[in-house]
Amino acid sequence: MTEQPLSFSEDLARYSASALRQALENGTLSADDVENAKDAMRAGAVLAHRRQDGTFTIRIGSVVDIDGHIFDLPSLAADWAATAT
Repeated sequence: MTEQPLSFSEDLARYSASALRQALENGTLSADDVENAKDAMRAGAVLAHRRQDGTFTIRIGSVVDIDGHIFDLPSLAADWAATAT
């Protein structure tokens, strides 16, 4: 069986979950903040904004903004690199 590439939404979900775990471990977010973010995600209160330079922000409710770069998302990195040159 061949492994299927991640979709953009799966990539964003994994990236967001990882960032939330890291913020909890670093003490940047409290356990309550993480639970509120999970509730916001379940409610669909998630927005993603991508800028021309390849950076993006994921806003989860009013709880947290997560910043990253397209190269952090395997589903888009190759396509973005090809069009950026």
